[in-house]
Amino acid sequence: MNAVDILNRCRSAIAEIRRLEERKARLIECATSATAKINTTGGSRSGSPSDKVSAFAVDIDECERELADRRRAYDVELLAACKFVDMLAEPECGVIYRYYVQGQTINGIARALNYSPSYVKQKKRDGLTAAEAIPADMVLDLLPEWYKATDGKGV
Repeated sequence: MNAVDILNRCRSAIAEIRRLEERKARLIECATSATAKINTTGGSRSGSPSDKVSAFAVDIDECERELADRRRAYDVELLAACKFVDMLAEPECGVIYRYYVQGQTINGIARALNYSPSYVKQKKRDGLTAAEAIPADMVLDLLPEWYKATDGKGV
């Protein structure tokens, strides 16, 4: 595992967490809707109403655990990414921070910093080259044992 791996995980965590939050909201909505229908219709022939509600409860609980694990890993990745970004020179530091930590796009960064998109791409490339040079042992020193043991996938 190197610094670029952590930066990539940090960037993807934003979308993963959002996706898990949306899934949890859908499950809760479905469970609420199904419970209301089961209560008014008395269920169906395919199983008891409590079984159906229990299945939703299990799915919601599993989703909540995944969400908590991903948030916990993201906290570690975010702290490590900020340490790596601090090791970079400007403007690479700002570009890498905005892209990997804040999740901004190349065009968004270019507008915000008043650079051309091609310049931002070049600085991103330069920043990644510098991040690749960060020794692996330094990367591992920033990660807790549980993260290393589970490859960031939770406990």
